[in-house]
Amino acid sequence: MMLWLLLFLSTACPRSLASLREQENELPPFLDYDCDLVSTVPGAAADWNAVFNRIHSGFNATDPDAWDFTLPQEYEYLLVESEEPFSRKLQSISSKAMEECPIGYLYLQILNFYNELHKEVNKELESPANQIMDLLARFPTYALALSRWPIFFALEHFSQSHGVQPELFCEGVKGVVDWDENREMAQRWAVLKRGLDRGATIDDTLADEIDFLESKIAEQFFTVLRRPASQNQAWDECEFGFYFLVANQMTAAANRDTYHMPPFNSIMDRMVGGMAFSKVGRSSWPIWAVLVIFSDLNKGLWFFGGDRKYLRGYSDWNLRREELSPLSWPGFDFLSSAWQDEVGHSVDLLVGLRDHETYAQALRYREAHREDASGTLR
Repeated sequence: MMLWLLLFLSTACPRSLASLREQENELPPFLDYDCDLVSTVPGAAADWNAVFNRIHSGFNATDPDAWDFTLPQEYEYLLVESEEPFSRKLQSISSKAMEECPIGYLYLQILNFYNELHKEVNKELESPANQIMDLLARFPTYALALSRWPIFFALEHFSQSHGVQPELFCEGVKGVVDWDENREMAQRWAVLKRGLDRGATIDDTLADEIDFLESKIAEQFFTVLRRPASQNQAWDECEFGFYFLVANQMTAAANRDTYHMPPFNSIMDRMVGGMAFSKVGRSSWPIWAVLVIFSDLNKGLWFFGGDRKYLRGYSDWNLRREELSPLSWPGFDFLSSAWQDEVGHSVDLLVGLRDHETYAQALRYREAHREDASGTLR
């Protein structure tokens, strides 16, 4: 039950630096989901690469329960509307931040919402909650999951903050499938998956139980999928159970046959963008846990170590930094001044070579030099 699908594939061809800057200026604002390039724009509200690095530093522990989901105090200003009359006439910092990096802003707002909720349970939080809902609805589920911002990690972490709502459990409902049995298996599966240490060897008994649960969950999904009438009936009988099954299959499809994903995507978009995130948590169906697995295949924070990209035979993954410019120093941010200087110098040298044999030799030499300095190219 793994995954990956990427909407935006950005490649830099070895053309002039002027053309690269032109591409940067023409980039639609919501396609740079990671906000890699925002800091290159004069007057940006924040250096979003620095924001991400600060957030990511809290995810070093192998136990997800030890991760840091507190809002960094130094970035609270990005969420605060000015109370000064003159400032309100201009674009506020929070509005600017949301415009230039909406998914990064969404992540900070989720942290802010739960930070305030835990301070005072009955506090009025309608405004940040509405912002979160608006932003969740603005993007496809896979764009939220596959950006570098750990949106679903945070929603899963805080999902129990809202208590439970038993009428969403589907207790005693036996229709297309036995929803009581399904929920018990889903919860057990989520507990087992969450308890796995990243990169650790799995005990055979535990692995067998996980395999059994996953096969049973898949079997129930195919029972639902068999006929359109069964799909409609399942959604009517147990809405959140239905979403759980679909989320599992979306994740499985993304790891194998991505052309199966669109119908699953549209269903999950309806839930993620149209359902109150607090209600998903109250349902007790581990839907956020499935979407964390979906998110993690291109991150390796929780379930997966290393880079799983080339385990799949598809080209719909985003290019890593070293793939965008494999012969440049990997520490340079894409399109940063240092990156532009190094790549520009390399292009000038390679363009000036006299024939293809010399060019090939130069590439092999530079590749060997690059690998000696910073490890094997992947």
